[in-house]
Amino acid sequence: MKHIQLYQNFNKFFLPEEKKEWENVVQLSEDGTSIKYNISDVPGVDEGINAKRYDFEMHFTHPDATLLVGKTMKDSIVMAFGDKSTGLFSIGKDIEEYTGLKLKDAQAAKETPTDAYVFGLVNAMNGGGELFFFNNGPRLAGAATKAGSSEFGAVMEQLQHEAGIHATHQLLVREVARQLGVDTNNADWITHDYGGGEYMWPAVGDIDDPKNPIVRIDQESFAVFSGMLCQMLMEGFFMMASKYMPELSEVMHLVKAKKLKNVF
Repeated sequence: MKHIQLYQNFNKFFLPEEKKEWENVVQLSEDGTSIKYNISDVPGVDEGINAKRYDFEMHFTHPDATLLVGKTMKDSIVMAFGDKSTGLFSIGKDIEEYTGLKLKDAQAAKETPTDAYVFGLVNAMNGGGELFFFNNGPRLAGAATKAGSSEFGAVMEQLQHEAGIHATHQLLVREVARQLGVDTNNADWITHDYGGGEYMWPAVGDIDDPKNPIVRIDQESFAVFSGMLCQMLMEGFFMMASKYMPELSEVMHLVKAKKLKNVF
């Protein structure tokens, strides 16, 4: 399967192409595990916010991924970068309700490249039916500058921390909910009792342990899905971050031209 990366109208580096049912297809392994996804703009966001919605379909064939093997998982996530934390509250409805954060507190915060009200965050929005992954651009650039020679490592750490861990867990909780017949178009999946009480979400671990019924996500499924999610988001993440760290766009051009290898 060919790697198709169209990113229609993503930014000036990408040219529009003929629209397909799935604009992007990435196969990650010889066994057929793959991602199909579309990227679209999120309307109505504040100035200084770049927000993209990723609608995806992932098909899993890894034999050890117990939760996911043989299944096709469909979901979405909004990835956004902002010039300041206040922009977070414009990417969806009820951000305050689901995060516990307050727009007035973000407005009052005196943000610097080393201190911000929000650095990075993954959480639910829009009645619990959607997830977002928000990044504070100047704060990420500040972390990268502080890291010095490990600048790109600091950027990758942000992607892995927020998307590879937090977004992965929440998306897999939603998948567990769907398999149990719980509605994920609202907040039912958040408050469902998965075996440990309301608000105790399924954990990651050894699912064959009968003494711990809350463990419903096996480690292999978590690892496979985490890698796939980061693969899907990585190029867009770097392109969004390049507004605050222009050198990242040069790295991406070299990678795409196959002149620079083993960067990620």
